[in-house]
Amino acid sequence: MRAPVHFGALETFMLDALSEKSPEKKHVVEQSRSFVKGFKSDVYLKKRRERTKAELGVALSAFSPDKVFTTMQELIDSFDWTEFEATDKQFKLLTEI
Repeated sequence: MRAPVHFGALETFMLDALSEKSPEKKHVVEQSRSFVKGFKSDVYLKKRRERTKAELGVALSAFSPDKVFTTMQELIDSFDWTEFEATDKQFKLLTEI
């Protein structure tokens, strides 16, 4: 018998597929969905679309934490690190070279 067909976001399909074959992954997916559902913020994850993507992002972060950091470059580049006192202290030697 075939599984029922669900319509929705690709992220939802992917999470459902990951949950299907592995009890461990199913548990991670359930916890990810629970976390995002309970997440309260006036700034972040305000739209349904964002929440759906966040569920997949949280699960993927748990499955492969190291791989998530490959996308961190954009976040790192978005800061003006010279405005932070701690950065200035830590990298002072580099600026003297």
